Amino acid sequence: MKRIIYLLTVFVFIAGCATMTDRTLVSNSKSLNSLSLGMPRAEVLKIMGTEPVMSEGQSVDNPYRTDIFKGANKTYEILYYVSDVKINDGSISDNELTPVVLLDGKLVGWGWDFVQTLR
Repeated sequence: MKRIIYLLTVFVFIAGCATMTDRTLVSNSKSLNSLSLGMPRAEVLKIMGTEPVMSEGQSVDNPYRTDIFKGANKTYEILYYVSDVKINDGSISDNELTPVVLLDGKLVGWGWDFVQTLR
């Protein structure tokens, strides 16, 4: 009986950790679906959130990171959000992020395919 209680406790703990990570990823992924082109930066941040989120058992900034990209006579701001876990190794790599691209404070696109068109 003690063994069953122990195994159930371990299972609930592991499931709880996975659920928190899954909820974070689902939340960011679902929020990406709510974006639309031309949206102002403030609205993008409101939809995507600015509070730290849980991913792989750790708290990460939301957006995870930001970059400035200079294209042909244009300067883009790129916000990166954790949206997937490819390898559960405790680190976050680029392929686990989704870039959200702003130009002059307006949403112009998102996703790696869109970023490639800028280069």
